[in-house]
Amino acid sequence: DFWYFGSGQEESLRDKVFEVRPGVSVNPPGDAFYGVQDFEGSGSGVAKAAWDAVVGLPDSPLGRVARGTYHASTFLVGWHDEDNDDLRTYSTGAFIYPDTSFDSLEEFSKRSQSQSRHAARHAAVAAWASAPPVATEVVSTDVDLDGEDEFILRNDRVFAIFESLGGRCVGAWRLAANGQVIQLLGNTLSQPSFETEEEGAGNLKPDGSVLARRTSAFKDWFADGSGGGTSSYVNQLYTPVATSDGWTFTSGDGAIVKTISLASGSDSLVANYLLSGPVDKLFVRFGLSPDLDDLLVRGQSGLALASDVDGVEVSNTTPTLRSAALVGLESEVTWQALAVDDDGSFDTVPMRNQAQVQQLEVESQASAFTVSLLLGVEVLDGDGDGLPFAWESANGLDDADGAGENGPDGDPDQDGVRNLDEWLVGLDPQVDDADDFPRLSISLNAGAPELSFPTLPDRIYQLESSDDLESWSAEGDPVSTVGAASPGVLVVDNLPPATGKRFYRMLISSP
Repeated sequence: DFWYFGSGQEESLRDKVFEVRPGVSVNPPGDAFYGVQDFEGSGSGVAKAAWDAVVGLPDSPLGRVARGTYHASTFLVGWHDEDNDDLRTYSTGAFIYPDTSFDSLEEFSKRSQSQSRHAARHAAVAAWASAPPVATEVVSTDVDLDGEDEFILRNDRVFAIFESLGGRCVGAWRLAANGQVIQLLGNTLSQPSFETEEEGAGNLKPDGSVLARRTSAFKDWFADGSGGGTSSYVNQLYTPVATSDGWTFTSGDGAIVKTISLASGSDSLVANYLLSGPVDKLFVRFGLSPDLDDLLVRGQSGLALASDVDGVEVSNTTPTLRSAALVGLESEVTWQALAVDDDGSFDTVPMRNQAQVQQLEVESQASAFTVSLLLGVEVLDGDGDGLPFAWESANGLDDADGAGENGPDGDPDQDGVRNLDEWLVGLDPQVDDADDFPRLSISLNAGAPELSFPTLPDRIYQLESSDDLESWSAEGDPVSTVGAASPGVLVVDNLPPATGKRFYRMLISSP
């Protein structure tokens, strides 16, 4: 009990009131102290309020990340900065040097527990996804139980949360076509750098250890100009003012003004920056986590980085989804491809030193510049049954049901061809069209056999041959039609001569 509830010698976690930023305490409508999730049937404080906000969310990407945020913040519980490590005792069991000093909560413990309330953000996202607005809504409301408003942009596709601290976007989610909500930025499961909502204003501390453990989006990383270089804008308090479809954030000294907009029907946050006074150049960072739920499970296996003159895309491809965050270089801004997030000695991929985050940095080229962030999710196969979402939707099958007539072995048209084969060869699962099943065609060209077969985009075709219909051998390499714009015909005219009868078959698979 002393460990968690405190005593005359131990700081209480239950009674601890954390800070939003230095000197400003958390002050939600309910209890401000940390409290307990549940104790003998009754909980209290932020710990209970945050858990109550997420416990009922379904087992979905959103629900898993929400509860993961809560669990990640509470696993360290009430560690203290103990200054007495002499545990020797007398034969009676009494300590020779009993602990008499007051011990504060350990810093790493305070940092983690202070973030429990961030789990509650996901409840606001879930409420939005259940009834997304058609037109863009610009809303200020407290979604993380700190007693201060956050600044929301939401439409029928995107939900984004901004804080006045740094004028940053601390979380963004995309509503997919199958109804799932996918997080693309803001990893609140990672260990924060501070007890407050501040973010690291540099990559490393003087001792070489990590300082910036989290990076949000539109983070004004480093400013340069007549006043010299500074990272003070990272945690400077910006003043927000609503516009018709966005928020304008102005730094405390007025040197940085950024208006971030989300148009109705758009999946892109567009930031128009204006620099003045002591700032004439700005470096802005984005911490991107496309499909955070998947990144937590599979790591970087599906992560990719691609760039062109228009922008830089961080994507994550899974068997069921392709999620992508594209930083668009709209006007007077360039990508800093050589930016770093360590001192070169860390065994990490560059700009991936933070948990489940790929950082990108852009540099202004004029006092007025525009940079955007497009958030996209393409459903490849929502139920993971091997049938693409687009094909199932177009052919009257349920992509949320991978079994029965909606699954790969279903045959709703009763033509003897299962759904997976209907998709592979381009038939209609609702129509008895087995007679249209494609076949290899063979002809002789100057005495040599020539085979042809109709193809569809995004398939793999492998021709095989046999002399006895028992053992089969590949004829050449597989042919991929991934990326093809339309159906085509595969022609094989380099077949070796047969000494007797020879049989051919075509194997078709998905990439």
